[in-house]
Amino acid sequence: MKFYQVVVIGLILMVQSCGAEIEEDNGANEVQTQEVIVDTTNVEVVEEVPIEINDHLQTILDKSDTTYQLPFSVDTNFVKAIDFTQKSIQSALSFENGRYLAERIVENAPTFNAAYNIEIFCEIDSLKAAGAYEDYVSNLDIGMTQESDAYIEGVIEIDSSKIIVLWSITYSTYEACPFASGTLVLGTLLNNYEVQNTMLFAEVSQGSDPPSWGETQVSTTITTDLNLSTYSLSQSGDSDEGDVDRIEETYDAEIGEEAIEYGMEY
Repeated sequence: MKFYQVVVIGLILMVQSCGAEIEEDNGANEVQTQEVIVDTTNVEVVEEVPIEINDHLQTILDKSDTTYQLPFSVDTNFVKAIDFTQKSIQSALSFENGRYLAERIVENAPTFNAAYNIEIFCEIDSLKAAGAYEDYVSNLDIGMTQESDAYIEGVIEIDSSKIIVLWSITYSTYEACPFASGTLVLGTLLNNYEVQNTMLFAEVSQGSDPPSWGETQVSTTITTDLNLSTYSLSQSGDSDEGDVDRIEETYDAEIGEEAIEYGMEY
C-alpha cells in the first residue's frame, strides 16, 4: 500500500512539472510573437511631381498615332513605305514645329547636310503661313526648292524618361535641269519631355543634271543597348561615260543621359 501511494505521488509530481514547463514554453512563445508597432508619424512621404509638357510639344505629340519599340531600324525601306498622298493635315508639322524640334543638331556629316533641308522647309512653310508662297513660286529659278512639307511619323520608346520623335521632310525643286527631290526622316530625342537634340536617321534623295546624276541613301539602326549605327551611301555618275563614284560612311552613336552623342566615323 505504501508503495502504491509513493508511485501515485510520483506521477502527480511529474505531471505538475511538465505542466509548468509547458506554461513556461508558451510564455516564451508569447514573448517572441508579440506585435511590433512602428511609429510612422515622423516618416516623410515623398510625392512624385508630375512632368509638365509645354503646349508646343504637346501639340506635336498629339499628331502622332504610332509608337515603335527597340530594337528598331529607320532605313530606306521605312522611307520608301511613307505614302505622302495619304498624309492628313492633322499629321502635318508647321515651320514653328520644325524649328522647335531642330533647335540643336548633331554634327555628324549626314545630319549636318540635312540641316539645309530643315531650314528650307521652315522658310517655305513660313511663306505659306504669311500668304507669300505664290509670289515665291512665281519667282523661282532653276535649282530652287519648290515643295517642302513635314509630317510626324511616330515615336520610339526608349525608357520611362526618354522617347524619340520621328518626323519626315519631303522636298522637290523647280522642275528644270538640274532637278532634285527626296525624303528625310529625322529623330528628336526628348528627355523628360524636353528637347535634347536631333539627328538624321534615314534619307532617300536623288538629283540630276543630264548626263550627270547623284543619289544618297541613309539608314540607322537602334539597339536595345541604346547604340546607334548610321550607314550613308552616296553615288554619282555620268550617264554618257558610265562611271559611278561611291562614297560609303558609317557613324556610331549612343543615346546618353542628355543627348544623342556621336562618335567617330569609320
